[in-house]
Amino acid sequence: MTLHLTLLGQPRVQLGDAPTLDFAAEKWLALLAYLAITGDAYARPQLEALLWGDSPAENAQTSLRTAVYNINKRLPNTLQTSRKLVWFDSERPFTLDVQQFRHLIQQGDPDSLAAAVTLYRGDLLAGLTLGDAPEFELWLLQERERLRLQALTALEQLIGHCQRAGQLDDAIGYSRRLLEIEPWREAIHRQLMRLLARSGDSSAALRQYQQCRDMLAAELDVDPMPETEALYQRIVALRQRPPARPLPTAPPMVGREAELAQLTAQLADPACRLVVITGMGGIGKTSLALALAAQQQRRFLDGVCFVRLADLASDALLDTAVAEALDLAIPPGAAPRHFLAQTLASRELLLVLDDAEHLLTAVTDLAQALLAAAPELKIVLTSREAPRLRTAWLLPLAGLPLDEVETAVSPAIDLFAQLARRVQPQFELAAWRPHVAALCRLLQGSPLGIELAAAQLDLIDCAALAQQVETAAAELAVDFADMPPRHRSLRALFDHSWRQLAPAEQVALARLALFRGGFTAVSAAALDVPAPILRTLLAKSLLHGADGRFALHALIRQFALARLDEPEAAYAQHARHFSQQLHAHSSGHLPAQPQELLAELDNIRAMWQFAIAQQATALLAEAAHGLARLYAVTNQFAEGRVLFAQAVDGLAETAVPHAAPVVWGTLLGRYAMFLFRTGDLSGARDAAERSVAALRGRGEDEALAFSLNLLGTLHIQSGAFETAVPLLHDCADLYRQLGDPGLLKPLVNLSSLFMRRGEYAQAIAQLNEARPLAEALGDQRGLAHILNNLGANHLALGDLDAARAQFAACLPLVTEMAYQPVRLVVHQNLAEVHYRQGAWQAAIDECAAGLAIAAEMGDTVQRIRIEKIEALALFAAGERARAWHILRRAVQAGFAAETLPALLDVLTGVAALLLEVGEMATAVPLLQFIASHPATERQYVQEATDLLAQVGVAVEAGWAERPLPDLIADVLSQIEIFGRG
Repeated sequence: MTLHLTLLGQPRVQLGDAPTLDFAAEKWLALLAYLAITGDAYARPQLEALLWGDSPAENAQTSLRTAVYNINKRLPNTLQTSRKLVWFDSERPFTLDVQQFRHLIQQGDPDSLAAAVTLYRGDLLAGLTLGDAPEFELWLLQERERLRLQALTALEQLIGHCQRAGQLDDAIGYSRRLLEIEPWREAIHRQLMRLLARSGDSSAALRQYQQCRDMLAAELDVDPMPETEALYQRIVALRQRPPARPLPTAPPMVGREAELAQLTAQLADPACRLVVITGMGGIGKTSLALALAAQQQRRFLDGVCFVRLADLASDALLDTAVAEALDLAIPPGAAPRHFLAQTLASRELLLVLDDAEHLLTAVTDLAQALLAAAPELKIVLTSREAPRLRTAWLLPLAGLPLDEVETAVSPAIDLFAQLARRVQPQFELAAWRPHVAALCRLLQGSPLGIELAAAQLDLIDCAALAQQVETAAAELAVDFADMPPRHRSLRALFDHSWRQLAPAEQVALARLALFRGGFTAVSAAALDVPAPILRTLLAKSLLHGADGRFALHALIRQFALARLDEPEAAYAQHARHFSQQLHAHSSGHLPAQPQELLAELDNIRAMWQFAIAQQATALLAEAAHGLARLYAVTNQFAEGRVLFAQAVDGLAETAVPHAAPVVWGTLLGRYAMFLFRTGDLSGARDAAERSVAALRGRGEDEALAFSLNLLGTLHIQSGAFETAVPLLHDCADLYRQLGDPGLLKPLVNLSSLFMRRGEYAQAIAQLNEARPLAEALGDQRGLAHILNNLGANHLALGDLDAARAQFAACLPLVTEMAYQPVRLVVHQNLAEVHYRQGAWQAAIDECAAGLAIAAEMGDTVQRIRIEKIEALALFAAGERARAWHILRRAVQAGFAAETLPALLDVLTGVAALLLEVGEMATAVPLLQFIASHPATERQYVQEATDLLAQVGVAVEAGWAERPLPDLIADVLSQIEIFGRG
């Protein structure tokens, strides 16, 4: 039977399929392992000294004989002996994982290394220690270190290989495996954070940072390195950006595998920053670039941005077009190029600029500027002409190969035959091969040309089509002397295809060219293009369709747009359709997660830009609420802010604010909401106040109620409780008069206001009025607010069990809906319940969950409140340095954000810890300030009063007049002292 020695990790010794053998003495296992691993014959005195060196010679001899006997009893004929020597019998059937591991490491190829690290289950003879055999212990220590180093090196090589090959999941797995072996390798923690973020799981990346920070604090009592902190902040910022736009769809790529592999290898080279794909129109540059972009999405931390330039009429619009594709709002007065360079400087991004030939000089200048400013940026250009840059890596793209040997496989001819069979299922290539070859040669292997040609076979045969295209191309040589010869055949083929269309089909194709990012049959019908015509255009390959959506090739779209009659009216019709779609969504006729609308974001953005440019107030009025709701229910607050900023900034100096105050006030109100959700509280208050001023007395009560509710909420956040009360009451009255379900919002906000003032009975009364309304409407979001606020009231009253029950009912609701604003507050509240009950780790875990969501949303207010609880729990759990570090960050952020109630909440936690460490001189004035300040929520007034009473001090008036900056400076100074420990 085969002997199996598994010695890496917990040792296992098996004979055949029998259960693992157990050795009564550890030294028997040590002797067996030593002889098997080294493979040498040893003199008996050597082995006696190795394992029994501290015993008398006679005892050591007996121990060695006993060990050999017992090993061979269990494993017959495994150890061979002579009068002087002992050795492992390597002639018998056996496997030894250490031997296999070393052989695989020597092979060095990725498959061998992967097998090697699979064998490495842990340290050699893990758990085996022989304190009375120092010579063996030294050998074992050296072997363990040698094998561990080999495993670590193999893992690092595998991680690098997987990254270059785009196998991110495997790279993540190997990184985690490496950290299991050496968890203190901070560079690997950073690498894993990058990999997780590149794979799209930024939440896991942020959790990895937390694990790294916890490990460093627990094992080494140090903070993460600055580069680790910087990467963490970068990933946090990444989560706050709008989701990357989906890449445009493209027809399947045929015959370009070698070119794709070449481009992949070029981008993997650190020296390659700029790749240019050149070739004639229709040759497949865009399809290849799209295939490359899709492949590269997970290889760049910030993903891939694909920018179509074909429709850009002027190079003056180039920078703003790139900013729009990146979902960046250029600040007023900022130079677009400088803003782009600054923004991309910290991004690891692949930027694909498609169809750049008509703007080549401007695109070249832009590429050079951005590459110089952004060291981790790479750019791919597609252009009919190559730029004059020595740093560019060029890939000239020729047509699909056309083999002149009749029996050979030709990608161009094979593609034609495949496409022809769509039109004529019985198409026989053999009968038409010479004419097909002539067509493909005339079209220079252009995939687009081949597709258009094959689509004509329902009207004309291959021989006649080849003759017509050749004749038309010759005529174009006269009519268009400035057209390169390689373009004439394709243009001739398109013109031929256009002439074959009925007038209604020609009108339809030109109208369909208005759509961006594709369209549905419903949208086409809205532009007076019926389904039968769609089917005709699809059959003629002038249109592509997949999964219910249709799209035009960029070159066909360009040709078709040039033939559009009355373009202004057509653009207006396009805009009205998508404005109506948004209005239907805002009226509740579409689902809460409107996936169909999300698929139309390119068209919606085009509609919005058209409405702003045309000052089309009717369109803006119809679309504004739906657009805001779309971004709100999908948690895309940052992008919503960008679009409404464009409207407010673009219309501020026009006649719209005076001529259409209701539209202007509505835009300001939605803009304020997005400013609030992205952390700009002062900007949000300003916009909300302007919105209310514009809407009062205009008879548009619903829009006014929305802005009143928002303004009241913003005053609550700033601590102006008395100012908030009449605003929210006015809002509630308007909603009652309207019979509008929006009444839930002011009722919930009033309950929050009353709770903060300590008026718990009134707070609960507001919630009791709101709950039946939410249940009757089936408003799950409203119900989530109510459950959370009921729990918060119980929490403030000290009824922890009742509070926990409400939060536990709310959490599944908000998790299922992905309703992040309430979800993060529920995690915060549950963390506080756990903290008050002394469950420190449970509190810390809830804080981590809440902080991940706060980072995703950019919510400063809730983040610092959660960090306060996290710090208190960490302090109670003995991690004092981390607690002070977190509090310092929370105080600084709260002070910068001008969110006074939340800052006072954090300061209450600081004061409690200052008292804990005996720092009375700072704690008492701080508590007096908190207890007497009008913006302090009642719960924290009581907490500050109780803490003062514990040290025998009564609350005194006047302390709140102390300048806040001075107070914060003192607090931060003390935190710094105690944080150093």
